[in-house]
Amino acid sequence: MRNIRPEWRNLARGLERVEDLEARFRAEWAPRLEEAQRKRAEAARQQARRHRRAALVAALFSALLLLAVALALFLVSSPAADGAFGLALVVPPAVLVLYGAVALLSTPIPAPLPLVPSDFTRRWWGQVSGRTPPVHRTGPALSARSYGDVGEKSFVSHLAGALPKEYVAVRGLLVARRLDADVIVVGPTGIWVYEVKHWTGEIACERGRWSRTKTYRGPGGRLVRETEGLNKSFDRQWVKEANSVKEALRRNLRLYPHLHEAVRGGIVFTYPGSSYVVDGSCRARVYTSSTCVEALSVSPQIPNFTMDKRLHAIDALLKWSDGLHEQQGQARPSTSSAVELAERLHEDAVSRASFYLSSMGEPGDADFVSEDIREAGKEAV
Repeated sequence: MRNIRPEWRNLARGLERVEDLEARFRAEWAPRLEEAQRKRAEAARQQARRHRRAALVAALFSALLLLAVALALFLVSSPAADGAFGLALVVPPAVLVLYGAVALLSTPIPAPLPLVPSDFTRRWWGQVSGRTPPVHRTGPALSARSYGDVGEKSFVSHLAGALPKEYVAVRGLLVARRLDADVIVVGPTGIWVYEVKHWTGEIACERGRWSRTKTYRGPGGRLVRETEGLNKSFDRQWVKEANSVKEALRRNLRLYPHLHEAVRGGIVFTYPGSSYVVDGSCRARVYTSSTCVEALSVSPQIPNFTMDKRLHAIDALLKWSDGLHEQQGQARPSTSSAVELAERLHEDAVSRASFYLSSMGEPGDADFVSEDIREAGKEAV
């Protein structure tokens, strides 16, 4: 699962743009880069051949020199002549045989192609998703929210490790005035809204009332069970969040008028060892992190709910959240355009490719690059 960072906007158009630019780059630049690499490899092989020839000449010259010295010593009847003559007969052939074996077995390694990244889509996903920073929230009970963030991070981390990349998630979006949805997951099986609780003990919803039972050691080591009523109705809160998400999709995603019908989800208890019991009065489904993965995986898939439509849904919810921030008199969070990110990745790759081809002496690259960038700018949204 991919975890969308909260600052990104125009995700659907950004994905479309980066996929188009990647296809264009591969079509326009990959053949030229491959040809340049072929020429570079051939140049490396030619250079290696020249070095081998030079070494062979040096070896032959050394052998002839040694033979000449041995003959001279032999002619003057020097005592060392016999030994030198024997070395002259053995060493040069051995050196030549050894050199020939090394020359035949060695293959020149051409200089590697400088990094010219063409996998724009993977790099684009790497920047718009990943580990998300803490969600900025305002209002009362911030210490409780901080504790709840631990549960949300744990939950998202569990989903990221268990679900494929066809699922995307966002955290902490405002869905109504002063009400945020802890985690929203969008995937092939629908749009899942989760209210995450990182509570210890045994949590129960019976006859519409929520309670928690804690077990601990009292004075003297005596085992104590204490039940407290909870003044919050978690299921009603989730229903309000889910209905707000449906309303956001109805208003901001008119291209897919029935998508709001795919909203589901529930309450997730993430604390290890906690348990829950609910009866028919609970208006929301209740999960653990593991049962969430199971529900997300086995639920029927929505026909034609492609990744671009999933990102359109995320964009609609982000737009809705930004509007609610303004209504509450809060500054809109700083944002970045996923379309502009795609353009930057493309321009960086074009610049690297142009530099590499220029270093190989290919003419006309500057004009080609300028035209490519101008065309990209015309198509930018």
